[in-house]
Amino acid sequence: MSQTSRFRIDELLDNDPTPAQPDAASTSQTLGEHYATPGYGRNLCFVWEDGRRMFLGYAYLVSCEYAPSERTIKLVFTTHQVSLKGLYLDNLYEELMSQMVRIIGCEDPRYNATANKDHPRVNSIEIVKIT
Repeated sequence: MSQTSRFRIDELLDNDPTPAQPDAASTSQTLGEHYATPGYGRNLCFVWEDGRRMFLGYAYLVSCEYAPSERTIKLVFTTHQVSLKGLYLDNLYEELMSQMVRIIGCEDPRYNATANKDHPRVNSIEIVKIT
């Protein structure tokens, strides 16, 4: 191998295009209700008011139907059917379609009067296992 080709290899290694691994502190600050970017192998976590949680994989999401007049979003997974009821669900539907939502929490309907139109308000989560 010539000395010039060794120099080119070193130059390529110095310009590594792969991103550096984030440290634990910065990762914990970025965790929230949404994923930062669209991607693969993601889960959708449902949280009830009593603290119960359940997650289902986006890979098993077969269809999603939004009925604005009924204020519902129906998600059909291969093993479960999920029904979300609430206010201002337009953005939530769009984000579900892009697999951006990480956590959907149920909120008490008493606070609907203070709801912001830009922030969806889910008042009811019903999950039924498909047999």
